[in-house]
Amino acid sequence: MRKPLLWRNDFQVRGDQLEIRQVSGDDSLEPHREGGDQDVSDGTLRELSPAAPIDHPRHSISFLLCSITTFLLASALFAASAYSLPAAPTSGQIEFFESRIRPILAQECYECHSEATKAKGGLLLDSRPGWERGGESGPLLEPGNPAASLLYQAIAHEHAELTMPKNGARLDERVLGDFREWIAMGAPDPRDAAPSPDEVAKDTDWTAVSARRAQWWSFQPIANPPLPEVPGVGHPIDRFIRARLAEEGLAPSPPADPRALVRRLSFNLVGLPPEESEVSDFESQVDRLLASPAFGEKWARHWMDWTRYADTHGSEGDPAIPHAWRYRDYLIRALNAGVPLDRLVLEHFAGDLLGDPRLDPEGKINESALGLGHLRMVFHGFSPTDALEERVRFTDDQIHAATQAFLGLTVSCARCHDHKFDAISQADYYALYGIFTAALPATVAVDAPGVLEAHREEIAALKARIREGLAAHWLAGLPKDATGWEALAKATRGGLGAAPDLLRDLAGSKDRPEALSQVWNEAAKRLGEAVAAERRFREAAARRWDLGDPVQLAEWSRYGEGLAEGAPAAPGDFTIGPEGPVVARVLPSGAYSHLLSTRHRAVLASAPFELDGEYELHLCVAGDNSSARYAVQHYPRSGTIYPVTNLDGGRWRWVRHDLAYWQGDRLHLELATAGDAPILVKDGDRSWFGLREALLVPKGTAAPPD
Repeated sequence: MRKPLLWRNDFQVRGDQLEIRQVSGDDSLEPHREGGDQDVSDGTLRELSPAAPIDHPRHSISFLLCSITTFLLASALFAASAYSLPAAPTSGQIEFFESRIRPILAQECYECHSEATKAKGGLLLDSRPGWERGGESGPLLEPGNPAASLLYQAIAHEHAELTMPKNGARLDERVLGDFREWIAMGAPDPRDAAPSPDEVAKDTDWTAVSARRAQWWSFQPIANPPLPEVPGVGHPIDRFIRARLAEEGLAPSPPADPRALVRRLSFNLVGLPPEESEVSDFESQVDRLLASPAFGEKWARHWMDWTRYADTHGSEGDPAIPHAWRYRDYLIRALNAGVPLDRLVLEHFAGDLLGDPRLDPEGKINESALGLGHLRMVFHGFSPTDALEERVRFTDDQIHAATQAFLGLTVSCARCHDHKFDAISQADYYALYGIFTAALPATVAVDAPGVLEAHREEIAALKARIREGLAAHWLAGLPKDATGWEALAKATRGGLGAAPDLLRDLAGSKDRPEALSQVWNEAAKRLGEAVAAERRFREAAARRWDLGDPVQLAEWSRYGEGLAEGAPAAPGDFTIGPEGPVVARVLPSGAYSHLLSTRHRAVLASAPFELDGEYELHLCVAGDNSSARYAVQHYPRSGTIYPVTNLDGGRWRWVRHDLAYWQGDRLHLELATAGDAPILVKDGDRSWFGLREALLVPKGTAAPPD
């Protein structure tokens, strides 16, 4: 193939003369021949003029240098023409690269192919010289030919061994189209040098990554596209289907016979085959099947697969999830009732907070509150030694299940870093984590608003009248003189407390002065020792919770109608007995769940606190058919190192726990009535607890006085 002619100088020194001729750039030229003018029509040689003598040596050398310079410049022009060096990219090409190619390279490739990180496979993609050198697999690009370029083959997943991005899904078709266009235009790239670490950080910043990913079709608002024109087809859905079939060159299937249609309808709606008598009438079967209880049962199964329905928590002991079946039945009722999807989703995350909850036909059950049940269907290991790890795991489990079911995204993949593929950052993940982990595992009441509050005002008014009548009765029964007091004191039986015992002993020794003095002095000594011991115990406490203090009680989380007042009981308050004496108990100050009724539900939980040393916990509690515990990192089960105290019998006592094992961990205190513990619920419709105080003292501190 002939190359374009480019004239250059040829020269030869003969003695003291220099002959100069111009010769074409054709590599096939014959050696120079002396003589006259030569024919150049074939691109070979022309002798411009006979050689002329030149002065020698100085003039000859000077002319020689000029000729050499001319030769070198001409040679450079010849090389540029022969190898077709690419022209400088246009402004449009640069804009195309900067807006469509470089962001993808930065976000998807710099992690493994950048001077700021590493050059995996010997390949750098953060500069033009980097990709021009290629890598261990050979040249990366063949400008002008996308199909033959290794880079395009890798990102399009057309190469047998190389698929990029690393461990990633194939880039979407729009991005692949941009790379095809870029390579086809010659792969213009203005990056003459690798970027600095700051520039790499800017290019790979999550804001840029998420902005690109947010353009995916699945994140776009629902649109109302125009209906395609399809002759002879009326239904909008059929028009879209027919238009796409035509686009793909496919013909629609022939119409199904009525029997096949009814079978399909029955299996789709209720999951069961139709009766023989039902297979001929399609139209009448639609409403019948939608009204069938089996419709909700069939589709609730799919919903429960999304939310990972389970009846137990798994692991050793496999404890039951309290009332899990209620969530299952809630779904069936909601689907059969035609509850809209957006409302159903709202109930799954805030059903207990809605101002307009859905109620059952009898108006006694808050249907909306049952939607939260799916959040409790997580795995809880048995007595884990690392409570924080367990909390992180089951909270992540909640996030994983909920976001897959309701977002269709693997949000948990952003736990350790920004998501590799989806538009979910690590910050997004921990924003969700903060919400999920802030909620205590619990069993909530689903009675309709007002059901558990029935007769509350009447009982409160009744208590006020009882108090007045009781005070009048006591005052009327008090002795009127010393003789009467003496008789009362002597009749007092032992075991009622220090004060009644002292009165009885004093009355029995009034005729013996020496005994009277001894009784008094011994009582004063016991009282002084008890006061001193109590003072030492409280002074040693690293932390003390006084539940008789309204300010301190306000710092505790309270749930249930038993704690609805939000204020502690005043000293001398009392409870009403459902059976037997009208006044069941006269109470010291503290927090109580049964000031109005032992049927009321309650959960009382302290704010979390951290253990910065080895401590013991002491709780002054009483209760019946209820429980008290310390919870480490929200762990809801009991176990060897997770004790739960059952409160029965109603007597006051100090409960001690050694917390040395949990030094450095995060705990909270929790009391619950029978049906309201997170997992360890009890039977019985009556239950109560009371808490006067709790103290955290250094390990080895003497026990508190009774």
